[in-house]
Amino acid sequence: MLDTSALETLKLANLAYGLGVFLFGMRFLERGLKSVSRTRVRYWLGRYTSHPLGAVLSGTCITAFLQSSSLVILIMMAMVGASIIPLSNAIGVVLGANLGTTFTGWVVATLGFKMKMSAHIVPLMGIGALTYVFCNKQPKLQAVGEIVLGLAFLLFGLSLMKGAIANLPEFIDFSAYRGFPPWAYLLLGAVLTALIQSSSASMMIALALLDSELFTLPAAMAFIIGADLGTTSTSIIGAWKGTHLGKQLALAHVSFNFMVDFLAFIFLLPIFSGDKVTSLLSDPIYTLVVFHSTFNFIGILLFMPFIKRYSKWIEKVLPPPKVKTTRYIHSVPLEEVSLAIVALVQEVKALALDTCRYCRTATIKPVKNDWYSRLKTWEGEIIEYAIQLPQPELPDIEVHKLLSIARHCIYACKAINDSKQDWAHSSDEHLTALLEDWRRKHTRLIAAVRLYGRKEAFDEDLEDDWMELLVESKEYFKAENTRLHQIAKDGLGDDQLTLSSVLNLNRELFTCHDHLIK
Repeated sequence: MLDTSALETLKLANLAYGLGVFLFGMRFLERGLKSVSRTRVRYWLGRYTSHPLGAVLSGTCITAFLQSSSLVILIMMAMVGASIIPLSNAIGVVLGANLGTTFTGWVVATLGFKMKMSAHIVPLMGIGALTYVFCNKQPKLQAVGEIVLGLAFLLFGLSLMKGAIANLPEFIDFSAYRGFPPWAYLLLGAVLTALIQSSSASMMIALALLDSELFTLPAAMAFIIGADLGTTSTSIIGAWKGTHLGKQLALAHVSFNFMVDFLAFIFLLPIFSGDKVTSLLSDPIYTLVVFHSTFNFIGILLFMPFIKRYSKWIEKVLPPPKVKTTRYIHSVPLEEVSLAIVALVQEVKALALDTCRYCRTATIKPVKNDWYSRLKTWEGEIIEYAIQLPQPELPDIEVHKLLSIARHCIYACKAINDSKQDWAHSSDEHLTALLEDWRRKHTRLIAAVRLYGRKEAFDEDLEDDWMELLVESKEYFKAENTRLHQIAKDGLGDDQLTLSSVLNLNRELFTCHDHLIK
């Protein structure tokens, strides 16, 4: 048999054990829900976030379902990086996620405190474990097993913690701590949540302490405000070495929570601590949960009309780096394969458009040498990103096409870059009209390439247009060569350097056109 001191140690240890099991259950629950619904979540977020209200509602509903605001924020970072939704809409989703995460409090309060679920823990564990182990070849069913197992661990951890907290007065005299001001409980909630990285666990601890009458209701409410502030540590840590867009979303999350929590502490806490509210909401457990949901909901109501202005303020405080090459892929993790391919498509489109701009501008006026170097660096980063994508899920043929397009872009730019010296040596007065014709033809062809390139569908008619353009370019090249020979016979005399340069120039322009069309 255990002696008294060993029994007391075990009771205290149950507090840490319960917290560990609860967090483990939350992780399993999150992972299972993530496996079941990740594709649908992306589809929902991509489709229903164009309006601020839709963005907020999407963030609220999806976070309530996934039980993880951190996961939703990470998905948003990837989608913003892939240029699927703008930053302002992503901020709306993050604000909604703040309200959605309060749903955990309702679940914990109902299942853990108002319904006797202890008898169901072992059956849930058994069903979840059996499903998880024996359905390993069916990912969806295995994910369902993870969800059930996660819920069982969550309830088991909550049960352990409730028992341990109920025994705390045997070891600690809590009456000595009842006189602390509310800000002390706020600080305690913020620090504890930052340490355990789970606002759900903090809510569970607050509810257990309140249920055991070790916390007064005002102290528990101040603690929860602090937990709401402490949960932003996840965003801060995630953005510390993350992308620039990640830092902007983290700043939006932190500043929103800080302002809302400040208003809740100054105004709502005294109101909910008053006799009228406590008499109306006689159950302190539900009063705490209602308080948590209320101040987050009020915060969204105050912010939602100003989301676009708020987004511009965030961009002003954290402006994008002045020097950057890639525009999309650097913001999307390689693990998000489907989003990474979307970002890769957007990146190659941007490279192609800048290539057209370079090829047109360089034939009209001098351009900086670093423009061509930047385009080459850009292509190198695209290739490096593409070859690092996980191969089993990768549609190789599509990525191969994208890399081929990027290569043709650089070949076109190289041809124009090589033509600079030949333009300088083609200054004979007999060639003025000819060179002006070439510039006009070059500009028209690039305009046609940009026009066709903007079309989304690649049907047979469009393919015929491209082929006609290619044939026209080849015929023009041959005709101009013949024209040059005639001009040389009539007027260039012994100026072989000019003749060679202008022949080179014709070939370089044709090479540029050939690669742009391809």
